[in-house]
Amino acid sequence: MRLAFTRRTDYAVRAALELARTGDLATHHDVAAATGAPATVVKQALADLARAGIAVAVRGRSGGYRLARDPAEITMLELVAALEGFGDDQPRCVLHSGVCRATSPCPFHHTIAAAREAFAEALDRDSLADVLARADRRAG
Repeated sequence: MRLAFTRRTDYAVRAALELARTGDLATHHDVAAATGAPATVVKQALADLARAGIAVAVRGRSGGYRLARDPAEITMLELVAALEGFGDDQPRCVLHSGVCRATSPCPFHHTIAAAREAFAEALDRDSLADVLARADRRAG
């Protein structure tokens, strides 16, 4: 089974973790260097986070990005939903072409709906601070 996000979401999660780690302004070049991600993609990911209200872009010569709130207040669900739109879309039906709706569900609909709900609940349980703490323990 493969539960995966887009590469852009992967980079946005890395960027948000780096902003949480620094706790201060960081340029997209700083974040790219710290995460090993391409600077152009990091710049796009940080802009996505800023549009979603997760990060703040500070313009000017000494500008950069910082988190808009404490990392403990940002859930991984909020972060992923900002990039993926998780939960906003109707699931594609795996048995028939098109969208699978609760009003006329296919035989597999309830299984997929329960899996999506469990996935969202798992993402909502962890904050950015929780993930950062585990990453730091693992590195240290």
